[in-house]
Amino acid sequence: MKPALKIAFLHFAEPYHCYHAAPMASAMARLPGCEVVEFVNYSACLPHLAHIRKRLGTPALPQHTFRKSWYCRGLEKAHLLDAQRLQLLRENVAQLQEFDAVVATEYTAALLKKAGLRAKLVYLSHGAGDRKVGDEALIRHFDLALLPGPKMADYLHGQGWLSRKQIRTVGAPKLDLLPAIPGKGAPFGTQPYVLYNPHYKNSLNGWKHLLPQVVEAFRSRQGTGSDAGLGLMVAPHVKLFHEGWGATARWLQSFAGGNIRVDTGSMAMQDLSYTSTASLYLGDISSQVYEFLIRPRPCVFLNPLRLDWRGNPYFRHWALGDVVEDPADLMEAIRAAPERHALYLQAQQALLHETYTLPSENMTAPGAGEQTAGLCNAHALRDWLLEQG
Repeated sequence: MKPALKIAFLHFAEPYHCYHAAPMASAMARLPGCEVVEFVNYSACLPHLAHIRKRLGTPALPQHTFRKSWYCRGLEKAHLLDAQRLQLLRENVAQLQEFDAVVATEYTAALLKKAGLRAKLVYLSHGAGDRKVGDEALIRHFDLALLPGPKMADYLHGQGWLSRKQIRTVGAPKLDLLPAIPGKGAPFGTQPYVLYNPHYKNSLNGWKHLLPQVVEAFRSRQGTGSDAGLGLMVAPHVKLFHEGWGATARWLQSFAGGNIRVDTGSMAMQDLSYTSTASLYLGDISSQVYEFLIRPRPCVFLNPLRLDWRGNPYFRHWALGDVVEDPADLMEAIRAAPERHALYLQAQQALLHETYTLPSENMTAPGAGEQTAGLCNAHALRDWLLEQG
């Protein structure tokens, strides 16, 4: 009898990464011949992991503790999180050697290989494109990449960082949460609302300048015209709040009231609650637009910095809705978006198909009724490990 495959899932980044990895970890733990352990860096991840398992109806998994020196703990207390994660990886290579595979959602886990990790290092994507990421070339140090769809696979292969043998396009495990989203959890009940989802990269979005104008545009239209009562849910990328010691969150919350809601850190920002229930997506470069487009709906993109985006592969999703440069044109674009959606529907469906391999399209899935992205990823990793001998 062959010994069980031992798989470690590393939750060493911010809690939002848990939503990408935990569904696969739970699915893998159910496969015969697999033993799964989770390593958790920040205590803030624990309630998110419990939330995910409750939504999925799966039990908690065994957890091991990362070893942390006084220096590593000091970096964490000082909120020097990037440096803390790198130090954490250096200090834990030895205890990860006992595993057959180590799964991580951050490119920086490549440091483990540089530090002598013998276990197979597996990258599980936590995004969907299109933004250029500064450290993405580190993926060349991974043994296997589990990617959401052919778009990212073609890109990483085209850059020369991965061979086709190192790639499996098996969908995004985070999408397994979609069937568990309660409709009653929509922030405005049955009232339609716009999800405003600015990214945290200030060099690409200009959101700090734009936010007061967006809020005022919605507030001034409350109770008038065809968009009467239209709600606005301001829910930025959660990394936007990782600096500033709470000042950014407090500033954002000052805009809440009436038909304006603001979320600065709840689980709903991360578990698909907003992207699955909003009527329209308003944003810039966040990959959450693809989570929204699992059910194609109108989109409006904001370009106050007047970036030259046409023909730029890192802004492909801006071809899926009107792009607004002048905030004065925002409400007109939002009012027109439902009717104009027909112009973009085919492009949305095509790019979504490139971005995500859905379980129904995945021929390695075990069978009807079981086809989830988490399970497809789990089967792909187990089969690959068995092939490696």
